[in-house]
Amino acid sequence: MKIISLQSVGLGAYEQDGITGNMSPTPMVKMIGFPFDTNPYGPTSEDTPKVVSIELAIDSMLPRNTTDDGWIGYSDLYYKVTTSDGHIRLLPEQSYIAEWVDDDEN
Repeated sequence: MKIISLQSVGLGAYEQDGITGNMSPTPMVKMIGFPFDTNPYGPTSEDTPKVVSIELAIDSMLPRNTTDDGWIGYSDLYYKVTTSDGHIRLLPEQSYIAEWVDDDEN
């Protein structure tokens, strides 16, 4: 099984509907093969970094950032998103829904 996309839960932007004028929430979506920061009003080119992999990262694999009382945060799981420019971003698991497929499905 591999992850092909993430959709935010409770995160995103509010956009105005062009017909009714109502504001509605738009979730953030991260998909393999698409730019990480998709801005419909910004420039995109061949140089725009694209998502190349999304993996589930367990916090034992990550550096710990503890406080004096030992509290480390709400989630022990993160999504590790790697882009074509080599950057890695860690997204909290509780804020995203993952779309999984079998490894042989591309």
